[in-house]
Amino acid sequence: MREMRAGEVFLGEKSIGVSGAAAVGAALPGSSVTTLNLGGNKISDEGCGAIAAKLPGSSVTELYLYDNEIGNEGAKALASALEGNGVLTNLSLFGNAIGDEGAAAIGEALRDNGVLDTLNLDYNGIGDEGAAAIGEALRGNRSEEHTSELQSQPG
Repeated sequence: MREMRAGEVFLGEKSIGVSGAAAVGAALPGSSVTTLNLGGNKISDEGCGAIAAKLPGSSVTELYLYDNEIGNEGAKALASALEGNGVLTNLSLFGNAIGDEGAAAIGEALRDNGVLDTLNLDYNGIGDEGAAAIGEALRGNRSEEHTSELQSQPG
């Protein structure tokens, strides 16, 4: 078992759903949470939006939202949060339902975000258009180091 440090919240695979995500999101501003893992909770676009709305002004540097049934609308909400966020360095969204539209929104947000250096979008529905949008954003981003993982699911 992994040792917990101050500022870490791990609620992965707890079935918290949309209402739990909203409650966690509401607690973020002013908290000392730096690592937030809500993976595998089926929070969907709505729960993702609740978290994203509270990211600006939070101290979260690592956000794990893998396997949560997040689609394009949730990705767009996160993209909006990324535009005004100066602390989030690691965002994991693997295993969701994000398509080209959501990837394009994230890509656009990355153009001006010089802080995020790790983005995991493995196992989503991202095709050529979405991958191209992310690639263009990484080429145009002012930040020096980025890791981006994209893997398409076989159709």
